[in-house]
Formats: sequence, structure tokens, C-alpha cells
Amino acid sequence: MNFYSKLVLALLIFISLLTCLESGQAFGNEEAIHIDTKDWIFPTSGKISDEFGTRGGEHRGIDISGSYGESVRTVEEGEVTKSYYSSSYGHVIFVSHPSGYETVYAHLSNRLVKEGAKVQKGQVIGQMGSTGRSSGTHLHFEIHVGAWEYNNDTTSIDPYIVFGKGEVGHEVLANLHTPYLSDSVHTHIEQQTQSEVHHIVKDGDTLWDIAIQYEIEVKDIMDVNELSDSLIVVGQELTIPKPLTSAHLKSIGFIEVLSTLGIEVNGV
Repeated sequence: MNFYSKLVLALLIFISLLTCLESGQAFGNEEAIHIDTKDWIFPTSGKISDEFGTRGGEHRGIDISGSYGESVRTVEEGEVTKSYYSSSYGHVIFVSHPSGYETVYAHLSNRLVKEGAKVQKGQVIGQMGSTGRSSGTHLHFEIHVGAWEYNNDTTSIDPYIVFGKGEVGHEVLANLHTPYLSDSVHTHIEQQTQSEVHHIVKDGDTLWDIAIQYEIEVKDIMDVNELSDSLIVVGQELTIPKPLTSAHLKSIGFIEVLSTLGIEVNGV
């Protein structure tokens, strides 16, 4: 092997080592971010409508579409560093966090906090809107390592690093660290809430007694069994829908999800 071949080989080894080192640093940075933000909560409810790095790499956050006026919350406690109207961001709020990050909440319809305000994790600081350069009601949300800087894209990070990988169209819920309401969750809730039992009518039973026993409404029993009146006979088998109670939902782990969706549960 001549001198030039050795030189080329050495350069290739150096480049390979440098690439491995950079990959290791990137992985290490993500691990550090996970640790720093493990207690953060997602800022709003709706659907993912755009992702980090789209539009030729110019999109420095994620977009969550939702209802006009939907509550927007801080992901962690902190201090409001900016709260103003921008021609691009519209009504926008910046929050600096003790973990060393700054978050941005843009295109709001209404700002509920002023610059300098101390905010708590989960506090409602604004409402979803479509102000500034916006084509529809949504929240544009950014995360920056250190302070946000105008025209400095190097500080922004993909929110998926913090909240887990999602995709456009995913339903998301506020107040949760992993906000994605997946199809499997929909299916599991449906299975659990549509479970039923069977009751054999005994002597002396009435629909009212049976309804009280199973903590449901008489109408629910009549609807499920297609009864036109309250007449039942001994030996008759009735299908009893399982009631949607807070104890039941707590047992399957969805009470927080349903509460976040604004669904009222019996006993809550």
C-alpha cells in the first residue's frame, strides 16, 4: 500500500469515526431531552395537522387543529417572556421554563397572560384561533433549547422527541405526556363500555328493581331488549348493558382520557 492509499484510508476512517461521534451526540441529546421533559404535558386537544421540518425545512414546530377557542395550556411551569401580536404568529405567547427550554404558542384567538407572568404546568394561557399567517383554526407549537431567537433555526427541536412519534391526523389530548388517542384506545373504550350481562327474571322482579340492582335506567333495559312496555315474566332473560361508572373507567385506566375530552361520567 503506497502513501496515497494509506492517506485515503486514514481519511475514510477519520470521517467514519466523526460520523459515529456525531450520531452518538445526537442520541445523547435526545436522551437528555427525554429526561428534562419527562413530566411535560401536551398543550391542547385536537388533531395533528402538520409536522416539524415540513415546508422545505422551514416549519419549526407542529400544528394541532381543533375547535376555535379550545384551551391552550403551558407544558411546564415557567415565566411568560413575550405575549404580543405578530404579523406572522398572530397572537403568540412565549414561555421560558426552568428546565432550560422555551415554548411558543402561536395563532391564538386570545391571550390570557401578560409578559412577566408566572405560570403553572397545565395553566390555560390562551385559546386556539387563526390569527397571523394562518389558513385555519390551529395551534402552532414550538420547543427551543434555550431562548427563541429570530431567524435562528438551530434552537428548535421536534416536539415528537418530547411527546413521542405521532403523525398527521392523529387525535391528541391536552394534559397528557403521551397525547395520542390511538385507534386501539378507541376500540378498547368501546369494548369496555359496551360489555353486558344477562339477568333471568325471578318471581317478584320488576324492571325498576332490576334497574336499581344494576345501577342503570329502566329505559336502557327496555331499549336494549326492545320492550314496548314494562311487562316482564318469570324466566325471561334480559340483557343488561354495563353502566359507564367512574369506578369501572378507573379500573381500565381511561377516566383521565374521558375527563380531558369533556365526557361526564356517572359518579364523577
